[in-house]
Amino acid sequence: MAPTATTSLSSTTISSTATATCLNIAPGKNGYLPPEACDVVLYYVPSFAAAVLFCVFYGMTTLTHLIQAVVYKKVRINAFLYMTLGRMIHFFLPDQKLVGISARKFGVLFVCLDIFAFLVQAAGALMSSAQEGGSLVMTGLHIYMGGIRIIFRLGQYAQGTSPTNPILTHEWYEYVFDAVPMLAALVALNIIHPGRILQGPDSGFKEARRAEKEANKEKKQQKKMAKEEKKSQKKIAKEGKKQQKKTRSGDDVIEEGFPLRAHAEVETF
Repeated sequence: MAPTATTSLSSTTISSTATATCLNIAPGKNGYLPPEACDVVLYYVPSFAAAVLFCVFYGMTTLTHLIQAVVYKKVRINAFLYMTLGRMIHFFLPDQKLVGISARKFGVLFVCLDIFAFLVQAAGALMSSAQEGGSLVMTGLHIYMGGIRIIFRLGQYAQGTSPTNPILTHEWYEYVFDAVPMLAALVALNIIHPGRILQGPDSGFKEARRAEKEANKEKKQQKKMAKEEKKSQKKIAKEGKKQQKKTRSGDDVIEEGFPLRAHAEVETF
């Protein structure tokens, strides 16, 4: 894999496509590029057979999950595990809370943390891809690792992106510590699917939400009726006060006119 070069017509200088930090080298087997290449991504020759094999394995477990989603009417892949935790808390714990957090809020909490971790990773990845290299790349890697949810990535980039890092130069690390554990987790969910365990009227949030909505609706109606009744009582009390005031006013008129009538009757007599 010799670097491609172009020779100028000058008798004293030779120009090459090589830059000060890397060489433009044509990809080799399975797209492999040596560490000194400009567009290098992997520091090892990737195994085509291993890639195909794991694609088949992941395809099989994903297809099984899709079938189980139809059978159990519940999808349990990737981020939906957050919802599974919430449903387990809702289903198995009497107060439907764990460490003071309600079952529903667990899903929201995990999703928010997941988005935050993704943003941290994205920022770190952008910094680590800088062409200048040096301390900026290491700072980006440290930020990237701060948002990592996989322990393997911490070990993978703890030594930076140097070609002397054995984890970056040997592909089997990726399969043993990354691909295999994720495959095992998916297969475990195939074997012990949450849909087989979380069954019944309280197994999901949909029924609980519907019941809660009905309860809230009834509560609002009762509150509205109580408010209207209170308003009606106030109105009746107000009318009663007006009537009582009017009656008292009439009595005062009668009392004031009674001596005059009495005096007139005496004179007539």
